[in-house]
Formats: sequence, C-alpha cells, structure tokens
Amino acid sequence: MSEGGPEESGGAVGVPSRRRKAVPMAQWPEVARVSYWAFHANRRQSYMSFAYLQLGSDADTEEAVDAAFDCVMDK
Repeated sequence: MSEGGPEESGGAVGVPSRRRKAVPMAQWPEVARVSYWAFHANRRQSYMSFAYLQLGSDADTEEAVDAAFDCVMDK
C-alpha cells in the first residue's frame, strides 16, 4: 500500500506534524546550535529576498523572516 500525495493524504507527504512541540534552542546540543547559526548566517538573505518578492514590503519581510527563524528556535 503506498502513501498518497498531498491531495490524497490531506497534507504534504513526509512533513512532520505541527502538533509536535519543538525543543527550545537553549536545550539543543551545542553542535545543533552552531549549525543553526551557520544556516542563519548563510541563508537569511535568501529568505529575505524570497519573502520580499511575496510580500512587497521591507517591514513585512523582516517580520516574516524573523518569525520563521524564531519558530525554529522555539522563541
């Protein structure tokens, strides 16, 4: 039996449940925190560019990208 695609399963296949509570960054192992900050430093500008294309506002873009990174950190 195969798992259906998003249309058949009601959501994206392989995406973790949003009901699962994230572990706060303060509880992450040091290597995970360092990896996160490296990702942030290397990719934030790309997220900003994409968000600006979608939102068209500097303030909205900043807020959306910061919220996304805060969500990952569980702030």
